[in-house]
Amino acid sequence: MDTHLSTLISKLFFTMLLLITLSLLSLSGAGAQTLQPDKPQLYENETIKIELNLEGVADFEQLAAASFTVNAPVNFEIRIDPGNLFDNLDRDTVDGYIFQVRPNTPALGTFTVSIALAGKPLPQVNVKGTSLATLILTAPSATSPLETNVSVTGLKVFDQKGQPLFSQTAEIILPLTVQPINGVTVMGQVTREQGVGNFVPAQGAAVQLYTSSSMSPVFGTAIQTNDQGRFTVSGGVGEVRLYAPPLSGQRPIPDGYLPAAANLSLTGGPPTPLNGVRRLAGDVVTAGEDNHCPAINLADIVALAQRVGGPPASGGNIFDLNRDGSIDAADLVLAAINFNSEGYINWQSGIPNTSFCTAGQETVQF
Repeated sequence: MDTHLSTLISKLFFTMLLLITLSLLSLSGAGAQTLQPDKPQLYENETIKIELNLEGVADFEQLAAASFTVNAPVNFEIRIDPGNLFDNLDRDTVDGYIFQVRPNTPALGTFTVSIALAGKPLPQVNVKGTSLATLILTAPSATSPLETNVSVTGLKVFDQKGQPLFSQTAEIILPLTVQPINGVTVMGQVTREQGVGNFVPAQGAAVQLYTSSSMSPVFGTAIQTNDQGRFTVSGGVGEVRLYAPPLSGQRPIPDGYLPAAANLSLTGGPPTPLNGVRRLAGDVVTAGEDNHCPAINLADIVALAQRVGGPPASGGNIFDLNRDGSIDAADLVLAAINFNSEGYINWQSGIPNTSFCTAGQETVQF
């Protein structure tokens, strides 16, 4: 074999060895990274939760300190909270951990996060956890689609001997798209049961659109129905959920009738027409409900029975189901015929549906 060929083979072997080594190094350094969906879409004024996770970091249970910088769009509201690695510890205490967020100036929208366990010996993090921090971002108002991103830089994690556990040199980026809300997109009607089989318009009833993924309201103010129970709602495009009355926490506040909900896929163009939803009478209290799921149960019947003979204002007008000015046996009958009805009235079918009770907030992970 001549000298030139031997030299060429040696160079190729060295190059291949270098590439294999670099590949192994990159794999052994697996850590925080973006996960699906890699480009979440949210509506203006919607809130999204993002987890900064540790993945593939050896001996992470020996974590003692960490630091990183969060870079967020300046027009977003942002809150940075501890991740679930610290669920078993108390914040800012001895035998707990310190979690500090410092805004960087003059660089608006950037924050340095410092985490340190405290105690002697140092406590151990939650070994079932995965996230160092949770980022809660609320999108701004938008008149046209807004392309932006949130990122993490300078991630460093140290063990209880002060030795590096992990160092992320590359920027971790999560793209975001904010969609505007505009135009009348939903038309419908709400009626309430005020006699056996008798449904009347729900004048002044509140209706509100929510994003399906996170149950964040599309509008800060709910729409009110007119004297025929009719309404129109503006809501842009995309997957949304309609609630009447609007959510308050994990379910609407009882107003005497089972709440209603609809899953909608808004595509723009002509408004989406909805049939009139008929809300069943008898949901007056939340006691006895499972999974925050509205229901007409024994607790509702008892609450009504305790108010029979009293004025409508006794505990609230919601107990006067037929709106005749008194709480009497007729109200008990209305609730009794709907006994064991559970869930939200499905706007499209008119039947109570418990699947609406499982709505939760979408989690997008780094």
